[in-house]
Amino acid sequence: MMDLIPKKSNIHGYGIFTQRDIKKGESFNQTLLSKLPKEEHSNIISTHHYGQTIEGIYTRFLILGPPHFYNHSENPNTEIKLKKTTEDFYYLESSALVDINKGDEITILYFEGIKF
Repeated sequence: MMDLIPKKSNIHGYGIFTQRDIKKGESFNQTLLSKLPKEEHSNIISTHHYGQTIEGIYTRFLILGPPHFYNHSENPNTEIKLKKTTEDFYYLESSALVDINKGDEITILYFEGIKF
């Protein structure tokens, strides 16, 4: 059984909902990112991307997976962090800020951004 599923959201469009209880501080999702070559940055018109300056270089990633569908909340239950596995591989790690009950929507604070 998948722990996270997309469903119609009361916040906006579709969101991601948990199918199990998640404890405060628990890392519950890791989503691999596809690093886009600089020459492809201007070709991306989708909202499925994320950009951040890393070591002085603006880097853009294609987001595939649950974090793309996390909705905003002023009282988020999740934070996402950009993690690096090797020189060219990055992923987003989702961690619970509070206890999240089965059936709850996963939410983040958009304006806080992704922590590195």
